[in-house]
Amino acid sequence: YDALKDFLGGNFTVVANRQKVEEERLREEQKKKEEEERKKNEQNKKEDTIVTPTVSSGPDCFPPHSIVTIFENGIEKMKPMQELNVGDLVLSYDVKKKISTFSPLILWAHADQYRDVKYLLIKLEDSSKIKISGEHLIMVGINHKTMMAKNVNKGDALYMLHKGFVKVVAITEVIETGLLAPITAAGNIFVEGILASCYANLVDVKILGELVKISGQTVGDLGFLPLRVARYFFKAKYEVGAFRGDMNTDLHPYVKFLCKLHRPTM
Repeated sequence: YDALKDFLGGNFTVVANRQKVEEERLREEQKKKEEEERKKNEQNKKEDTIVTPTVSSGPDCFPPHSIVTIFENGIEKMKPMQELNVGDLVLSYDVKKKISTFSPLILWAHADQYRDVKYLLIKLEDSSKIKISGEHLIMVGINHKTMMAKNVNKGDALYMLHKGFVKVVAITEVIETGLLAPITAAGNIFVEGILASCYANLVDVKILGELVKISGQTVGDLGFLPLRVARYFFKAKYEVGAFRGDMNTDLHPYVKFLCKLHRPTM
């Protein structure tokens, strides 16, 4: 009897121990799940908080990992901006025809893949996002009016490929490493599917009071007109693959020249 009792008692003890271990495991899993949910909620709350942008001045443009669309070997491809080469056909927008088009990348106005930069993270109501420097121009509203990203407000509509105009729901500040400032022949570019200008630090110019008004986008187009003209005379220099890896860590010489003329562009 004693032997049977010891046997059964021992067996029951093993079962009890297993049950205790299983309960402890379930508690740990539940605790881990609750912690992950808490962190996720905090992150969502942080991204959805509307703030007044207070970015530092400086034409920093886009993070290198920003996604753009190119046309290569007869097909459309998405790739990080840092993988672009001068001459690549990049998805842009023909404002006059009001259609998307592929426009050649004619130069890097500015490139630095190591500097920490403060960007605005603009979130749209369809969950699309774009990271852009505060002084960079972006198209807003049905007339594609260009304004500095730091002046974009909640409720403004940005233009998205295949979706049309989508409203801004949140603007926050983020720190990213690196910056790239691509200049296309069209003067604009779709970044993360959202239409933005290739220019920065430009405002509308008024002449003769309010009689003549030139948009900041047009000012930028005029500023880079000599390079667009040069492209037609030295087309081979701008073929796909030309200047491969041509990303300096400073402003392009032509952009430096424009800055000396007090015509900031990038």
